Amino acid sequence: MTPALTAALIASALAASEPATGTQLYANRIALAAADDACALFSRPERALLDALTARSRDDAARAGDAPATLDRFEASHTVPRPSCTRDAITIEAERHRQHADALAQTHEIAFPGVYQDWISERRDRGAPLWRVRQSDHLRTAVLGIHAGEDADTLALALRSATAPAFAVITVRNPALQAAPLDFTAGGLLPSPYENALSAWGGASGTLRRISASARLDPDMAARLAPAGGVGAYGFAFPDAAILALRALTPREGVRIDLVGGRGQVVETLWFEVGMFNAALAVQALELPQPEPAPAVTASR
Repeated sequence: MTPALTAALIASALAASEPATGTQLYANRIALAAADDACALFSRPERALLDALTARSRDDAARAGDAPATLDRFEASHTVPRPSCTRDAITIEAERHRQHADALAQTHEIAFPGVYQDWISERRDRGAPLWRVRQSDHLRTAVLGIHAGEDADTLALALRSATAPAFAVITVRNPALQAAPLDFTAGGLLPSPYENALSAWGGASGTLRRISASARLDPDMAARLAPAGGVGAYGFAFPDAAILALRALTPREGVRIDLVGGRGQVVETLWFEVGMFNAALAVQALELPQPEPAPAVTASR
């Protein structure tokens, strides 16, 4: 494919005026990322947000049936020669992405929708929120997220439970052992493992990574972070490796957390959706606006 033809195809992808969905939206974002590679269009936080949104679009395309190998070839084919950096389609789409990032930066609380569960990102400009980024489980009895601690941000779990857990263990796919998640439902023909839709995609038994909590949260902090309720509040902090492990997953995967009792038995299993975790984190790095941000918004997928 000649550079001129490549540039024309990318400009065509960027120029779509109707709202794009599925593979078309993925094509638009890949083209814009390739344009940034060639033309340095965005700041690092703006690019991180674009990459997170691109991953979401790729995931939607994969859910719709596009094979990973096909999507890999599609990504590899998108390059933007430098002479095309001033094309109207590229500059217009770049400005649109900047405006999207600015709108998110001006918002105190942002919901990043998932298929089953959403991530909420909160900004620090109105004082430090207890959670920078958080997601509730489907029963609304537990919250997983980035806790804005006094010394450093930590991946934490806070929950309400009638049974006191001794510790908690996160289980996720290890990308070094299995490059892409498996669909355990065979396209919806089989039930999801663990009787939870978030367990449909993940790693085979020999490719899983388990990360144990590194500390318990003190009872007062656990009570502040956990959902409201009449039963006991418990909380656990996880090492930084757990954040990196979640960031390396695809949005369609589930995160399993086993709560373990004093005798080593699993007393409860919680599921969270990887979803737009990286997008929620990317917003945290955007420049804080002036004046104070708007109260709330739901981000696009």
